[in-house]
Amino acid sequence: ITILGDLNINMLNTNNNKLIEFMNNFGFVNYVTKATRTMVFENGRISSTLIDIVLNNKNQILSSKVIECPFSDHDFVITTFQFKSTKKQ
Repeated sequence: ITILGDLNINMLNTNNNKLIEFMNNFGFVNYVTKATRTMVFENGRISSTLIDIVLNNKNQILSSKVIECPFSDHDFVITTFQFKSTKKQ
């Protein structure tokens, strides 16, 4: 199972016990490890959060990368999957 998207739960904050509990209960790993949304406020304060995630519970993710987006405060998340062939030989 793969779950991906903007969950609006900051995975950089370890107080997200419900999502972490869900991940642990079902063997999910989040393959995004870098902030995916950065906001710069008028007062100069910067907020970085990891709210766009890629969860998988079967080690089918080869890699994930966060790339800056020039037109949004959300960055791009690029993920490479590895699937087994269902074609019978």
